[in-house]
Amino acid sequence: ISTQWGTLGKNGRNTVATLHFWSDYAGAKRGHALAARCADLLERWAPSVSGWDATIMTFAGWNMLRETVDTRTIRHGIQRWRCYLQQQ
Repeated sequence: ISTQWGTLGKNGRNTVATLHFWSDYAGAKRGHALAARCADLLERWAPSVSGWDATIMTFAGWNMLRETVDTRTIRHGIQRWRCYLQQQ
């Protein structure tokens, strides 16, 4: 999902990014720790990609799912981030 957004005479995009992660640790504790670590890193980091800078990244929510793969229970975390990108 991406919409036009701009400020200070520069082109910009309002984008939603989705991050997936998996854990085969027994129980949800490791999955929650991974989610917290990802959030901690992304809230302090503004990445640049192909001529665009992420000027603002805000956490938009997350889910933890249980999936079965070959009789094992896997935790599947999904985080959503709103990213305001500005052209360099």
